[in-house]
Order: sequence, then structure tokens, then C-alpha cells
Amino acid sequence: MIRAFIAILFLLSALPAQAGLLLDQNLFYYTNAMNTSATESYQHYHVSMSVSASIPKDYFLGWKSTFFSDTQQGSAGTMKVASGLEMGPRAGMYITKSHWTSVSLTYLPIHKATYTSDTGTVSTLSGSGFEFELAFHPEITSVLCPGFSLLYHLGSYSSSTNSTNTISDVSYTRNGFYPSIYLHWKLGSE
Repeated sequence: MIRAFIAILFLLSALPAQAGLLLDQNLFYYTNAMNTSATESYQHYHVSMSVSASIPKDYFLGWKSTFFSDTQQGSAGTMKVASGLEMGPRAGMYITKSHWTSVSLTYLPIHKATYTSDTGTVSTLSGSGFEFELAFHPEITSVLCPGFSLLYHLGSYSSSTNSTNTISDVSYTRNGFYPSIYLHWKLGSE
């Protein structure tokens, strides 16, 4: 993980001086409560940040990190919690001349989560994933472009480690479609 981050920093520092530094942030929050004969609730949020460089003007390359949390509470007060961190390289391009709309693809070789079952069993999951994002971010100032994005996440976990450090092969997935608040910062020439 550290080597991959250093490699991205090295690549970004080797870009020409006219390349602009970009900072992108996403925030998604969802909550749902169902009151029938039994009350159940669900919460999900994710927060992500990406640091990229524009190359040359219409394309960008960088590194994205996302923290997420899923909580599901059943009618008997039982709770399932999953939270984790995902990181990986991100590449994208602007699809309009105004640079108000962009698409990006992120590969997530670092895809880890801690899962606590409703019985209290804790396991650490790891795997890989992808994200595809379509973002609309009109320019408000020469630096800040707020907007929204539609993010599709496709991830899978292939190994699980329990509290006794026993590793087992698993086949779990975490997929979702998230409309998010999006902030696009242009720091430097573009």
C-alpha cells in the first residue's frame, strides 16, 4: 500500500509544470427506518477524497481513498456493522469543453472491511473492487466546482480473518449505486 502511494506521488511530481493539481471529494449518506410489526433500520455513508493531476488538460490521473460504514439494526436490537477503507489509482477525463462534466474509473486493490455480525463475531475482510463515476461540477470560482456525482461501486472480498487470525476463503460482494455530493477543487494551472 505504501509503495503504491509513493509511486503515485512520484508520477504526479514528474508531470510537467502546466499540469494542474485536482482535489475531489464525495459524500453520500443514506438512512432508512421501517416501522411495521417490528422496527428495522439501515444506515450507509461513504466519504472519499482523490488527489489527481490533469494531463494534458482533458485527462487526469491520481489516487482515491474512501471510508465507508454500513449499519443494519434488526427488530430484536441485533446489529450488523461493516466499515472499511478502500484505496487505489483513479483515471478520468472531462467529457465537455467547459470541464463541468467528467467520468472516472478507480481500481481498488486495497479493499478492506471489518464486519461485526449480529452475534458479535468480528472478522476482517479483504479483496478488490472498481468504481465508475459520472460527475457534474459547474465552475463557481476559478478554484471551486461543487456539484453531484453518480457513483457505481463493484467490490468483492476473497478472504476473511477471524479474531484468532484464522484466514479462510470467502466470496462476498459489496455493490451499490450512490448519488453523492461532489466537490471538485482546481489547485494550480489546468
